[in-house]
Amino acid sequence: MSWIIYLLLFLLMVFLIMRSRFFHLPGLHRSFPLLFFIVKVIASFAVWWIYTHHYPDRKTADIWKYFDDGNVMYSSLKDHPGDYFRMLSGIGDDVPSVGKYYHEMDHWYQQFDNHLLNDAHFMIRLNAVFRIFSLGNYHIHSLLFCFLAFIGLCALFKTFYAFLSEWKFALAAIIFFFPSLVFWTSGVLKESIMIFALGIFLYQLFKFRDDRKILRAIPVLFSILLLFLTKFYLLAALAPATIGLMLTWKYPSRALLKFSVILLACITGAL
Repeated sequence: MSWIIYLLLFLLMVFLIMRSRFFHLPGLHRSFPLLFFIVKVIASFAVWWIYTHHYPDRKTADIWKYFDDGNVMYSSLKDHPGDYFRMLSGIGDDVPSVGKYYHEMDHWYQQFDNHLLNDAHFMIRLNAVFRIFSLGNYHIHSLLFCFLAFIGLCALFKTFYAFLSEWKFALAAIIFFFPSLVFWTSGVLKESIMIFALGIFLYQLFKFRDDRKILRAIPVLFSILLLFLTKFYLLAALAPATIGLMLTWKYPSRALLKFSVILLACITGAL
């Protein structure tokens, strides 16, 4: 049954890729996005094979950490749905009945407290949501993560195409076929969510420059929230350039000076 769900989801994604205007990449044939997505799906099985047969320890294998802990969270839904929603929201989860699930997980608590945000929480919760209809099939989770990453990659291509249209094939090759990018965004990994959020952030940021409606700002804020929950240090790295970019849109003169001052101020503040 779970493989029927997988097939139906895959066909739905193929339909969206072929029919939605968002997935029509400028300068490329309409069949290219589907080809790129199929490459990601194939890569998702390669990632699964490596982390199943080459790195068989599920407690340390990246793709299984959040998947297995998400299963633990989901296990509370049948008999204790209140605990499930407490863990999912984080509201009122400081009760003993919830604590037993947290302690059963291997990655809910950090092994060493570095006083930074524990980005594993979001990934575990997301897998616990997907588990509702995945029937415990890892590949359904992987397919959903692949599709989210693919949305982000398409958004990145469309963003940079405006500046590199004469290099469209090289741009497409780098974004959709660069080996490490293909691998790390084709599994149940934080990088898949990160590239989704990064793509939406940049794509909608440039859209917001030309059309400053509140609806344009919502996906920008949403992507910032996702980056904060998964790869907040990437968000910190993006901050100086984003501030400089928005400032030069408003005041175009002496752009290099503005970027330099903002970067220096951010580095000083961080230190």
